[in-house]
Amino acid sequence: GDANQSAEHMASSQPKTDRKNNTEALLQLAETIKPNVVQPDTTGIVPDNNPGSDNSRSDFESMDPEFRIYFEGTSYLTDEKFYRYTQMDDTQLLALAEAGDVGAQIRLGMRLIMTHNNVADGMDWLIEAASYGSFEALRELRWLYQWGHGPLQRDDFAFLAWAKVAYMVGDWQALWHQGASSRLAKGEYIIVDALAAYYFDEINTRHVLRTGENLQVTIRPGFNYVLDQYLNYSPTNENEG
Repeated sequence: GDANQSAEHMASSQPKTDRKNNTEALLQLAETIKPNVVQPDTTGIVPDNNPGSDNSRSDFESMDPEFRIYFEGTSYLTDEKFYRYTQMDDTQLLALAEAGDVGAQIRLGMRLIMTHNNVADGMDWLIEAASYGSFEALRELRWLYQWGHGPLQRDDFAFLAWAKVAYMVGDWQALWHQGASSRLAKGEYIIVDALAAYYFDEINTRHVLRTGENLQVTIRPGFNYVLDQYLNYSPTNENEG
């Protein structure tokens, strides 16, 4: 049951000191890369609202049942779960997060970053949640870097790298972000691939330590819908009409 899963998590997960050291190394890696490239001018750009709050949940009730089951299976936070976590204090969230509650790990991570300006610990909890294959955690990780939120600055490399990781574990919706790669200079795409490899290695390592198995790629239901949309609405087909 839940108690056994929590006990298993606490017994087999990566030591927190190692986890935090690895998280800080990933943050430093992204910082090391940034000075070597021209950062985009964000003057006048209004950041998106947090997709980890109301906006990403707005269509949940109207989703096809297959999508709803799939979303819930990847630690998607329904309205009820999301607001329950927001009502908890830091101590309550921490207790649940340490017991392996992925939703609590996500909300604690975001609170540490956005409210307490504690990037290292906040990112560590988001990465821990991502190691469960949580699309929600991966969505928050890329959102933080997409425009720069809280104490984090906009970073196209980290943003696109987390989007690539999300796709690698089965979230084809992350592919929509690949259009942002046009902001990169020629020859810089390999940096995104390399950074994504480091990110994936960390979440996979945590998953292996906890379960003894590699993080599995799961094809999200409806991936064929993306192809249909592209074929039906591409400029080529429009011209043919």
